[in-house]
Amino acid sequence: SSGINAEYTMFLLIILVLSFLHPLLLAGYGVDVPHGHVECGDQFCYLTCDGGWVNNGSYRIPVEEDDWQQLACVEPATLIIAGYSTKPDPDTSGRIDSVEVYANSSLVEHSVPSLPLTRSYHTATTVGGTVYLTGGQVNDYDEDGNVIRGVYTKTCLKWDFGSDQWTYTADLSFARWWHSAAEWQN
Repeated sequence: SSGINAEYTMFLLIILVLSFLHPLLLAGYGVDVPHGHVECGDQFCYLTCDGGWVNNGSYRIPVEEDDWQQLACVEPATLIIAGYSTKPDPDTSGRIDSVEVYANSSLVEHSVPSLPLTRSYHTATTVGGTVYLTGGQVNDYDEDGNVIRGVYTKTCLKWDFGSDQWTYTADLSFARWWHSAAEWQN
């Protein structure tokens, strides 16, 4: 029994020493990842991607986090978000809620959730790893559930990669449509 306790104590001591030395072992160390390279300095690990690939929204983490595996180079893609369909569903008046992912000129099998409502005339932009969708026009329904008209909206939605749904965020100050949006660094 004392032999087992001594082995267990030694194991815990090794784990403790390694966890203390981990940041020191990583500093100045580089490792290849698919389609890129992670290089760690004194304070941060940085991701550099090969040509034609982009980071997954994370390009830098503190050395102490021991989470450099979350850094990844991904194939650039485009989200096609809602709008009007050429084959309208009679219940939606042509507006759709689907989201599709395109890369290398073809549809990619990624699961991006549909919007909570059909929407057209909106705009979207990506800030960091979050996609923001603003304004546009949504359907207005009568008490029987029939579309009676489109209504311009000031609502905003956001979606983070891997999330299972779009969520509402702060509204615009007033309804807008056919507008633009862009990331702004303050």
